[in-house]
Amino acid sequence: KVKDPNIKTIEQPYSSFGGKVKETSGQFYLRTSERLRHKERGITIWDYERIILQEFPDLYKVKCINHTAYGYYDALADNMDSEFAPGYVTVIVIPKTYNQNAVNPYEPRVTKAELLQIQDMISKKISPFAARKLKIINPLYEQIKLEFEVEFHKEYTDRGFYEKQLNEDIKKYLSPWAYSEGK
Repeated sequence: KVKDPNIKTIEQPYSSFGGKVKETSGQFYLRTSERLRHKERGITIWDYERIILQEFPDLYKVKCINHTAYGYYDALADNMDSEFAPGYVTVIVIPKTYNQNAVNPYEPRVTKAELLQIQDMISKKISPFAARKLKIINPLYEQIKLEFEVEFHKEYTDRGFYEKQLNEDIKKYLSPWAYSEGK
């Protein structure tokens, strides 16, 4: 309200965290529609995903896979890393990396503290029987190497530039979370 002549500009060189931008009318309509559908209770895996995305806006994607038990420890079971574990649910979370200071934007990971916050929040909104068999984890990434031959049209004379552009476009297609276009 009152200008201080000693301060010329205010900058924020690093990305902020924990805040939410003002929602648009479209976002409000979507949020209320989803809220009316699941009523803040996680019944289906779709409900789990939407509740987590609503509470944690810094997540890019949440994928809930039922009947899997990755990263789950059970003293009574021999091997819990399984795709065939009836009753168990694994939730995989991918954070947003654009406008963030990510170490590796192509393999983003959520911190252990945030994984525990997500686990605690969703456990309160689902059945206590389901909460005992629920695990929130980071994704397991596989590096791939692509090899193919490309022939450019004659009007594209700067081959080095267009090869670089092609490589960047392939990265954007395979890792949409690392770019603002993927939001």
